[in-house]
Amino acid sequence: MAYYDWSKITEKYTDEELKTVVRDFRSEPQDKINAALQELNKRGIDTGNPARFSEGYEGNKPFVITDPSVCQYCKSKGLKESDVYCPVCAFPQRGTQIEMNSFIYKKRKKKQLLADQQKAINKARIILFILAGLNFIFGFILGMLILHNFAVFITCEISALIYLLLGIWSKTQPFPAILTGLILYIVFMIVSAFNDPTTIYQGIIWKVLIISGFIYGYRGAKDSKKLELELKSVSDSKDLSIEQ
Repeated sequence: MAYYDWSKITEKYTDEELKTVVRDFRSEPQDKINAALQELNKRGIDTGNPARFSEGYEGNKPFVITDPSVCQYCKSKGLKESDVYCPVCAFPQRGTQIEMNSFIYKKRKKKQLLADQQKAINKARIILFILAGLNFIFGFILGMLILHNFAVFITCEISALIYLLLGIWSKTQPFPAILTGLILYIVFMIVSAFNDPTTIYQGIIWKVLIISGFIYGYRGAKDSKKLELELKSVSDSKDLSIEQ
């Protein structure tokens, strides 16, 4: 979409994240792929063969498991000979190279998805803090210096406090905080339009950008917690020999 500046976003990606974007060309936006290729070229990395972008991926260096009792992926110990898949992370410890490559590919894809979701959440959080600051400043200027209306001042300061608290809350509970922020912003616009219909057209571009940012963050926050817990659960090693 228009508010995705992939050239700026991919500048912050690591080399491995950029390689993952190029390799996953079937599921990534074309603009994002182009930006990733340009960034890789800037860094002097050959982009001629994207299949070489992942060790152990599709015919590259194979997985060599020297100790079958230790999971290749999560490093859990105590795997039994009957454990074709790791009981902790489900890595195909005694599977084929294709199965191992497929497992790593899917996990890297999920990590990239989580990184994109976190960027979306951060963008929505910044919007909440910006709205808090704007309401605080404009409330003081309009209410105390221009209109000399204490009610306007109090209303704006309460709005600023609400956005500030939502921004803080979004650090621990991004989904409800961002959703609440979006709903409040729309409600405030509707109330303002009832009082003065001309306000609905004022700053329309900024309003669209703010709503788009909220939606972007909302979509990112919707599944990020579940994905984060899933990735964490398969990366924490365990000693299965103790639990048996």
